[in-house]
Amino acid sequence: MESLNGRLWTNDFRVYYDATHDFFAGNNPYKHNYGLDTGHFKYPPFTLYLFSPQLLFSFKTGQIIHILLSSFAFMYSVMNMRMLTERFPLFGSRKVSYGMLYLLFACVVIHITREMHLGNINLLLLLFFNLGLRALLNNKEIPLVIYWSLMIVLKPIMILVLLPLIFNKRVKTIMLMTSLGIFFFLVPAFHLGFKENWILWTDWFKSIAAHGEYLTSFNTVGSLVSIHTGFPAGWLVSLLCLLLLATLMVNDIYRLKKTASEISLIWSVIFAAFIPNFFITDTEHFLLSLPLIWLLFAALINRGKWYHWAGFFTGMLLFSFNSSDLLGNLSDFVFDHGFLGLGNLVFITTFLMVRNRVAL
Repeated sequence: MESLNGRLWTNDFRVYYDATHDFFAGNNPYKHNYGLDTGHFKYPPFTLYLFSPQLLFSFKTGQIIHILLSSFAFMYSVMNMRMLTERFPLFGSRKVSYGMLYLLFACVVIHITREMHLGNINLLLLLFFNLGLRALLNNKEIPLVIYWSLMIVLKPIMILVLLPLIFNKRVKTIMLMTSLGIFFFLVPAFHLGFKENWILWTDWFKSIAAHGEYLTSFNTVGSLVSIHTGFPAGWLVSLLCLLLLATLMVNDIYRLKKTASEISLIWSVIFAAFIPNFFITDTEHFLLSLPLIWLLFAALINRGKWYHWAGFFTGMLLFSFNSSDLLGNLSDFVFDHGFLGLGNLVFITTFLMVRNRVAL
């Protein structure tokens, strides 16, 4: 459809594709933009080697491959979450009906459409996150380290999902991931030398700093407080919310009779969903809430009351329908008032409420 309408632009994929070709032609990919004025390459230098297979294909072929990989990543992630809740019943014995997969799809379809239109890598992040969750519950240390290390080097903001591992004293896992991170840092040095490697990483850091100057988000906790109360919250309220979630997690670790892996899985999912409410980033990052929404279904079906279901549908109303095709001019109002971020916070809050009831 995008192709027939002349809208198969994948501007974000254009950045990865052109930056990779530019880098392997001997240039610094952080010095200028690719495609759009905001098309700056904002990923760590190591990711250029992950993107390097694109050198073998034309841009059109690369587009198709990227869309196919993203489609597979979405389908696998959905089926993996269903499998995990069936194999490891976290909230009770009642299984989530297959029909709920369609409701899950309805929750995120707007964000998938935008993801495909831009050609971003958030579905691939979701894939690595899911592969890591599976390894976590199966106590497979090395796959967990590899999948989540790749996830974090692609998007360093994903580091929040490691908080449950840290508080559960998974020292070996953290040390292995740190070692792999050092390896990622040194890879360009083997290719270009240590001086050029340092320049690349320094320019990447400058690119990230500049990213915050031209990108805005109405969906962070700080922005939402500022928009709806007039109080210039900045990072303060976001940090307080993060501290609150961390406190609730520590309470769970010492209060609930769950395995460390199960608690780590649940809280990693919560922190993954909270990431776009904490960091200034694109709306497509709210695809990271997909695992939380599925866990919410599992909790609702086992112990949810009517007001929990009301919370879910309120969250869905705010989270899932901001399309100019559906809302017309109202879409700008919904976007500018951070309804997407509000809906995501409603999902997180509802999940914590119904989960606490299940745990008791």
